Amino acid sequence: MGAAIKALSDTGTLLRHNPVIVLLGALSMAVLAVVNFVLGLIPLVGTLVSLFVYPAFIAGLLSLIYAGRDGRADASDFTDGLGEHYLRMLGAYGLLAVPSVVLIVVAVAVTVTVGLTATEPGSAASASSATPMLLVFALVGLAVAVGYLGLQFFNVAIVSGAGVLESFSTSLSLAASAPLSTLGFTILKTGLGAVMLGLPLAVLVVTGAGLSELTAGSNPLAGGVLVLGLLAYWLVGIPLWRVVSNTYHVAYFNRRQFA
Repeated sequence: MGAAIKALSDTGTLLRHNPVIVLLGALSMAVLAVVNFVLGLIPLVGTLVSLFVYPAFIAGLLSLIYAGRDGRADASDFTDGLGEHYLRMLGAYGLLAVPSVVLIVVAVAVTVTVGLTATEPGSAASASSATPMLLVFALVGLAVAVGYLGLQFFNVAIVSGAGVLESFSTSLSLAASAPLSTLGFTILKTGLGAVMLGLPLAVLVVTGAGLSELTAGSNPLAGGVLVLGLLAYWLVGIPLWRVVSNTYHVAYFNRRQFA
């Protein structure tokens, strides 16, 4: 757990010494949000294209952050990292998608099978009918949680120079060598997201509700403030959180790798 806590301090130092990470990183994540929104308007094709877009942005962002460990990050690190690591990043995300799809198919198949069995004529629907489905969901959830804990560092391993398969083994080795520290890091990272995303959203909702109440719901000011606030949250708040979160990600990986 000590490495996870120390990495928080490393994160602050890294961002303070490399303001380009905050500026360019947040800008790139805002662009990614807009691109994904536009692609989401195109049925099927847009979804498929988006699968190729995310690895490009994350390769650039993580490369920028990784280069800033010595306080010398600049914009070229983003573009150079994108060109150098994109294909391996795409391949790694593609490989990870395979077991994810398998788990989803298994869960859906069991759900449909149990549902059909429970509704067959002459069959009594009971609590026992849901037991296999709940068990499968629990096993799928456990597999996802363990898999995430073990493989979450593969993308940083890639920008550090590892190949696709090597990145998985590096991540698994790092997590397995200190599971409690890895769990602590994951909890802290989740808490960081809850604060950075939850607090602004709560303030925005409360402010919008307050303005609506003051104007008795008849003034468009309340709606306008809420829309602008949500837009700022989407294009500024969420991108900043992704920059801080990924910086913490890199800082923890770096501390564990070179401690």
